Amino acid sequence: MVLICKAGDSSPSETYDLSKLLQRATNYFLYEGTFTEDKILPEKPLPICGRWFIVTSNLYAKRLYEPNKEAYAVEKKVQLVLEETPGSSVKSSMKVNHYDGPQRGQTIVTMELKYTDYKNCALLYYMGSGDYEVWNFKLNLKNNTECHKQLAAIPEKTLTVYYRDWCYAGPQG
Repeated sequence: MVLICKAGDSSPSETYDLSKLLQRATNYFLYEGTFTEDKILPEKPLPICGRWFIVTSNLYAKRLYEPNKEAYAVEKKVQLVLEETPGSSVKSSMKVNHYDGPQRGQTIVTMELKYTDYKNCALLYYMGSGDYEVWNFKLNLKNNTECHKQLAAIPEKTLTVYYRDWCYAGPQG
């Protein structure tokens, strides 16, 4: 079992590579996390039915979410900039930058990949805030992943499930 660091400690026990994880034309479904205000879309309270969609191989991406069953896809276009771990060629963190508008290129948040099995899920850490989120690579995995178990094991963190059974009824791109 891989141990992750306590919230606020950004040094991983093992390094995982985002460049091996993020693929063009792929959805990463936001299942759960430790925040109640979305870090990418702060004007929205929760990323209910949230997902990341990688649009191009140069990591232009979208953060989308479905606020209720009737309204589909609020989105934020971003550019993901992978960063190497100091002293290594492994890219374990990424800056999430504004893609367009007057803030183009400015960093919204920096995230670190704390754990992944590269086939089912990933656990990401928001540097600076101490929050986490779990990405599931397939629908309906729910809390049956190692990422969920790792997140649940972090002390003094309250988990919020963003997935609903009616999620992702619309187009997936």
